[in-house]
Amino acid sequence: MKKVILILLLNHSIFYSQKFTSWGIKAGYIKSQIIGDNYNGFNKQGFNLGIFSQLKLSDKSNLQLEIIFVNKGCSDKRDKNYGYKYYSYIDILYYIEVPILFQYNYKKIYFEGGPSLALLIWNLDFESTNAGYLSTSPQFTDISFNFGFGYLYDKRLNLGLRYSNSIIPMRRTPTSQYNSLFSLSLSYKIGFKK
Repeated sequence: MKKVILILLLNHSIFYSQKFTSWGIKAGYIKSQIIGDNYNGFNKQGFNLGIFSQLKLSDKSNLQLEIIFVNKGCSDKRDKNYGYKYYSYIDILYYIEVPILFQYNYKKIYFEGGPSLALLIWNLDFESTNAGYLSTSPQFTDISFNFGFGYLYDKRLNLGLRYSNSIIPMRRTPTSQYNSLFSLSLSYKIGFKK
């Protein structure tokens, strides 16, 4: 957690030392799944909430650094044909995530892409059947690649859709598993510096 706070402070000190900067808050809705767990579909609902800083590289491009609280994972509570009477599965993962994104603006549309590092701060993971409970532990770190696009409503407000997928396994047993999610987020710029 101390490293996350240090990154946040460095983010703001570096970005505010530049000529063109802005910063703000963002929040959004997430649909997620875990690839490799034998459950298909973005069935888990979640959210993200955080802050961002933006460095203007040119009239059409920005570098954006975020510190966000992200809820990932998957869930499945449907009846399964595995010989069990009832089967349910839930995996809730809470991360502090730091994406670094290059953004290109075309009129009122922007495109973005870049990596992110996430640190696990809490999780709930279990499978429940009439045969008992099974549990596994995810990795502490999650490295993902993100890409997306959005609409710039005005100078302060924008709406973005982003896809994120782990590039290293977030869990290695019993099989390699990867976080995968779509997020729809609203961003609001609070401060500008010119």
